[in-house]
Amino acid sequence: MAPLQQADRKGGGRLAETLEMFFKCNGNIKLTSEKLYAHYNTIVYRLDKIQNILGVSLDDPEDRLQLQLSLKLGQISPGS
Repeated sequence: MAPLQQADRKGGGRLAETLEMFFKCNGNIKLTSEKLYAHYNTIVYRLDKIQNILGVSLDDPEDRLQLQLSLKLGQISPGS
């Protein structure tokens, strides 16, 4: 998840927050956009950017699981 955090710091983005909310909304982009008060296309753009930065596919169940675990571990690790 470090590349996402670096991209957020450099570009002032909200990629990590978007990914976390996307998972909380069970992959529902419309609901994610509503929860983050962002346009649907903005969320689609952010999710595409996340996939490019991390080299994963959010359509792949294995990639999604790995990302969800990384987010959870990041939340409970010291210094997070």
